[in-house]
Amino acid sequence: MNLKHFLLTIVCTLFTIHTFAQQSDQIKVKYYYLKTWGFLKYYHPALASGRIDADSIFLKNYEAVDKIKNASQLDAILSGMISNLNFGQSFKPAPTKYSVTEMAQNVNQNWFTKETFLSVDLRKKLQYIYKNRFVDDNHHYYTPKHFSTEIPNEKAYAFPDSIALPYDYRMLSLAKIMAGVDYLFPHKYLMNSDWDKISRDAVPLFAKADTQLAYETQLLRLVAPLNDTHALRFYKEMKNWKTILKIKFYPPFDYQLVNNGSKVVVTKIIIPELCKQADIKEGDVITHVNDETISKRVDFIGEYLSASNPNALNSRLSRYLDNLLFPTDKLHAKLLLTRGRNIKKTTVEWVSKQDDFKKVSAYINNKLAGSKLGIQPEYAAPGIVIFRSNQTTRFLENLPEDKLKTAMDSIFIQAGKQKGIILDMRSYPDWGGFYYMMYNTFGNDKSLFARYYKLDKQHIGMYKQLTDNIEYYPQTARPGNLTMNAKIVILVDGETLSAGEYYTMFLQHMFPNAITIGSQSAGADGDDKEIILPGGYKFPFSGNAIFYPDGTQTQRKGVKIDKFVYPTISDVAKNTDTQLNEAIKWINQ
Repeated sequence: MNLKHFLLTIVCTLFTIHTFAQQSDQIKVKYYYLKTWGFLKYYHPALASGRIDADSIFLKNYEAVDKIKNASQLDAILSGMISNLNFGQSFKPAPTKYSVTEMAQNVNQNWFTKETFLSVDLRKKLQYIYKNRFVDDNHHYYTPKHFSTEIPNEKAYAFPDSIALPYDYRMLSLAKIMAGVDYLFPHKYLMNSDWDKISRDAVPLFAKADTQLAYETQLLRLVAPLNDTHALRFYKEMKNWKTILKIKFYPPFDYQLVNNGSKVVVTKIIIPELCKQADIKEGDVITHVNDETISKRVDFIGEYLSASNPNALNSRLSRYLDNLLFPTDKLHAKLLLTRGRNIKKTTVEWVSKQDDFKKVSAYINNKLAGSKLGIQPEYAAPGIVIFRSNQTTRFLENLPEDKLKTAMDSIFIQAGKQKGIILDMRSYPDWGGFYYMMYNTFGNDKSLFARYYKLDKQHIGMYKQLTDNIEYYPQTARPGNLTMNAKIVILVDGETLSAGEYYTMFLQHMFPNAITIGSQSAGADGDDKEIILPGGYKFPFSGNAIFYPDGTQTQRKGVKIDKFVYPTISDVAKNTDTQLNEAIKWINQ
């Protein structure tokens, strides 16, 4: 290489490095603006009280922020913004001491105490606000009741579907999600990935997302790493979720994921003609779709749907109604399946005809239909009563209100005289009062069966334990102290979610000799929250934290299980409930 070429290479390299450094600084400028705005939204008395609208402050200053290129210019904007907020504001020192049981894992002040990208003077201003933060119970951007869902005073900013969300509103969405996770999500510390890095990397991606499809794609990819099954339903907020997840048609058969999400068992033929054309039968095991493994498809979905653990995701992907498992964006797909010892390649046509879709709708409606048992006990086997968590309102609907307690007592007493009772928690509870009525028959004490943590409004981002019994037992709950003769089994799996997990913990406490059988639950206990984002999207997440009395976490991990039992391929192929059979076997032994 001659000297001329050498010097040209050096110049090009230096130019590339300089350009990259400039771009990196511009991303940092926007990231720290978003980060600071979230801090002020939840801590500054003028914003947290609602005296000044936080969104207006963000939008008013963002145009100027978007044009600046370095930290000193950002300092000038942020300092001016804080001075305007401070004008006429009287600050009061916030409490500095907290109980030893306070959850403080998410509190990290390094970004405004040690981060050198921000000036010393600006960091001092932020520290002053932190020490004199808003501590009144009536926070403008948090629910008055700790168990309420929708975060108040978040504007939807509705825009027509025909236009892309404007750039500054996309960045406002990113800022709202960033701050929501930083200050309102108690399980940030349990995430697999570094949230600060995820949100910083999202800055240029949201800036480029100039179509509705691109914007919604980035929303899902940003939220998925929360590892929170409560956030899984966020995909339904997207107008383009079917395009993003490559879904258009329904399969002509029902199915269940098995083997840790690596295989699919055909459990029910819904459209016989289409299945006959593809030679698909009940019990077939599908391993590949369009030359890709089932595992790869599951991994793809996991990039867009948040789940606390793999079993929670696999359970959701097994729901025929949700229709998430197969890529059905094209009418036909190639399948590789096994039948016994034989391996078979076939091409299946997904459901597209109107008459076939009517059959699919009828099938779904039949699956969703409630129990027709009335108040009659359901028996899983001779001498073994089963109560299913999604079929308890049948008692409420079929008993007069003035006779409800007496009748439920009678039902429970008769069940308790049987050989065994199975409490099937593998679906969302349709009536929480059922379990407290059971407590009114068999309960013994009111000691705490969980540690329930709510947001500490004197220090947004920290969580404090609720110790009042009324938070765990309603006023109508009074222990009946009757003796239980039946053996108790509690069944759980990835469909045991939120209230289902909470009531499972309650049942485990009520019946300490019971055995819990099944697979890992959804790992998202506690009340969920929703923040409305620009465009009207509701961002959901777990907003409170639940632990066992001994401190064992339930978020991500799920409820305690005595005997892990996963559905086997052979049982699923025969439509046999592996976990239920194990429960019956345990009771009969």
